[in-house]
Amino acid sequence: MKDSLDSRPKPGDYPKEKITPESGRPRIADAMVYFDSGATRSEEPMVDPEGFLSPFVLDVYNDYMAKNRKQSDGQIRGSDNWQRGMSKARYMRALYRHWLEAWRAWRDPQGHTDDMIAGLCGVIFNAQGMILEIIIKRGDIKRPAIRSEKSVPKQQ
Repeated sequence: MKDSLDSRPKPGDYPKEKITPESGRPRIADAMVYFDSGATRSEEPMVDPEGFLSPFVLDVYNDYMAKNRKQSDGQIRGSDNWQRGMSKARYMRALYRHWLEAWRAWRDPQGHTDDMIAGLCGVIFNAQGMILEIIIKRGDIKRPAIRSEKSVPKQQ
């Protein structure tokens, strides 16, 4: 008997009795998964940062942010300085600038990968800032405490 993913129960479509291991399908009952060890887990969709995020993309983003911490006055801004708050209009304008940078790189026959990555990292930053301002204003959270130093003296 061919076992395919299509034959397996889907979330919200669980049988009321346990499915035996002999059937070749996971033992699921009432939205619970039962492991042979006796451990159980809910089968309901959960927040899954390990699956939703890529550590490789976060490494590239962190490098981008570290390279862009130097201010025009020569000071280095704290990594969480942006969480102090900026206007949504500023975030939106910058988001569009970075999106255009990525789009230009996409359309360029030379395929400037570094420009595209920089543009996309700028999009991520400004989208995060915009979301933060929205959820603060909506009352979902309070403004986060700033944990980094205000700025580090200019390096010589």
